Amino acid sequence: MSSLQQHSLQPPPDGDTSAGPSILIITWLFTAISTIIVGLKVYTRLKIIRQFGADDILTILALLFLLAFAPLITVSVDKGLGKHVYYLTPEAPLSAFTHIFLAVVPIFGLWKIRIKTKTKVGVCLLMGTTVIAAIAAIIKTYHISEPELKTDFT
Repeated sequence: MSSLQQHSLQPPPDGDTSAGPSILIITWLFTAISTIIVGLKVYTRLKIIRQFGADDILTILALLFLLAFAPLITVSVDKGLGKHVYYLTPEAPLSAFTHIFLAVVPIFGLWKIRIKTKTKVGVCLLMGTTVIAAIAAIIKTYHISEPELKTDFT
């Protein structure tokens, strides 16, 4: 039983239902539509108009971000996105540890590589931003397990 279930948080009246399937359908449907539209736009600009501009590059970049984001939504649904909070298990401590581990451990190996110190520092700073995700996971764990949590916030 999770810490949420130990408190007065009640299960939803309709049981363990999830909006996850709807989230996935909408995400992947719009990803497919966006891919087709951007593909047609790029084809038109390259083959018909023969004028490719900065707006086209930004459109392709936005599509690439969408193509990276959609699988993350799929994983999130698998981990509980769309489920009622009553049925979620607190995995945030493991998540926090994972984020910190993935931020810190590679830094030690990075210092052994023969590249410019400026580059090493830049890469370490980028990897260190993962600590922000760890802090968020810790805060989330604390607030979800608060004993005074009396109502459903989903």
